Amino acid sequence: MPTSKTSAAIRVQVPVAARNLIALMEEKEPVKRYNGYAACPIITDYKHVLLCEFDYDKKPAGSFPFSWMDQSKELRAAWFLKVHILKPLYFHGMLNGYA
Repeated sequence: MPTSKTSAAIRVQVPVAARNLIALMEEKEPVKRYNGYAACPIITDYKHVLLCEFDYDKKPAGSFPFSWMDQSKELRAAWFLKVHILKPLYFHGMLNGYA
């Protein structure tokens, strides 16, 4: 399957899978579809990151609150986001089932 294997993608994939499993348990047709959303924080230099979000068609797919970021430019704000928000959210939230 051409699915992304990032925590950002899993954040979008899990609700789709859950809704489809519930539909199957209720003997309904699963209708939710994953659009291929992926996010790749690309570290280009110390404290500089390109935060790239896209779908299966490789079209930009900015999500809130990241939609305000220009994905074509390195941003220190993206570094702060990756190190101080996304990393703790992943390790202390998603892995523990809180986020």
